Amino acid sequence: MSLLKCNKSKFLLPLILISLLAGGCSQSLYTQGRKLAEQGQYEGALDKYQKLVSEKPNEFQGWRELGAAYYHYGDFNEALKALETAETIKADARTRLYLGMTREKLKEWDKAAEAYTSALSLKPPPEIANRVSERLEFLTSREKIEKALAAESTINADSIPLNTIAVYDFDGSTLDEEKAPLALGLTEFTAIDLSKIKSLTVVERAKLNFLLQEMALTETGVIDTTRAPQVGRILGSRNIVTGRVTSPNLDHLRLSGVIVNTVDSSKAYPGSSEAILKEIFKMQKEFVRQIVQELGVELTPEEMDSLNIIPTNSYAAFLAFCQGLAYQKNGQYDEALEEFRRALHLDNNFVYAQYQLSVTNTLINQTTFESYIQNQTIGGLTNLESTLGNVLENTGAVPNPPGGNNQGTTTNPPHVPTGSVKVKGTVGGN
Repeated sequence: MSLLKCNKSKFLLPLILISLLAGGCSQSLYTQGRKLAEQGQYEGALDKYQKLVSEKPNEFQGWRELGAAYYHYGDFNEALKALETAETIKADARTRLYLGMTREKLKEWDKAAEAYTSALSLKPPPEIANRVSERLEFLTSREKIEKALAAESTINADSIPLNTIAVYDFDGSTLDEEKAPLALGLTEFTAIDLSKIKSLTVVERAKLNFLLQEMALTETGVIDTTRAPQVGRILGSRNIVTGRVTSPNLDHLRLSGVIVNTVDSSKAYPGSSEAILKEIFKMQKEFVRQIVQELGVELTPEEMDSLNIIPTNSYAAFLAFCQGLAYQKNGQYDEALEEFRRALHLDNNFVYAQYQLSVTNTLINQTTFESYIQNQTIGGLTNLESTLGNVLENTGAVPNPPGGNNQGTTTNPPHVPTGSVKVKGTVGGN
């Protein structure tokens, strides 16, 4: 090798090393930012990404992740700026997904839909495509409900099918802190049991919860049953059922409820059912039978048998399950996972706990609980497609739970999303 070539090699080597180190530094900032974001440490992630875009202003990935971090941090205006910068550098489906979600937070619904549609045009990988499709479905449902709200006076209540019913969350506000979550579990299994009856169609509770939010009926955590007919008309539900769980003494529970008719606003009060804590499902099953009796529904022998299925014989497992639902509702997913695992440890045949465990794992990988709950498909029966004054299509129903009982059943049960609703005033019973 000539002296000139040798010297040239010695000169180039440091330059190559410097270049590699610079690239490695940028890559390290990107990796560190993603790790912090995955851990929910968005402030730290923002610091890394801001340094990254300062060093590499022409690379879209840094701007994209900066926008995503701002979105999770709650600064949607800054998120929009960063994401739009990323979009000008390079078209990217993940960027457009976050652009859509940011537009939603800013209540720019049409622009959000445009972002999602354009994201799908890029033919993204399944994970991104599924998320984008879910958000588009949510926007479609939102639009239908808003139109129904705007045109409520035009809805002909007589056109609502007789066999439709919606289930509000039961009120457990008078229970002590340990027992209060039981109301959520009792609501869940009441809706599931009603869905076993083929002549009834249980309205999708995800849609119910979204409507309550749109009507600002859940801001205080209290729902006035006098508004039930309005909600029922918009949802296409002839009947609204809810309940109140009280504890008349230390080891007993009482469940009383009310059924509100959407058309004439009349109320029927199923008789109160009561049981000791260890026989809580005896109380819940009796409550369901009283609802069915008030509705004048004739049960088949198979349906009678299905209503006798007990999800778990362990009160402790059910209590852990209910606590998991409460944590899940509040977005405390790690705590929810712990409770569902505890429920399974106490009863490894409690298939509903196993299902909620998988649901919570899914929620952890979603952007928000809202995005999951609004897009959770609750199907299995033929979809109900009734038009209420050509305003709202009420589609989707809670499916029949799987066959079998808690003795070794392993099939996945349906999921009935829960929401935070309390009943104002006296709700039947004692």
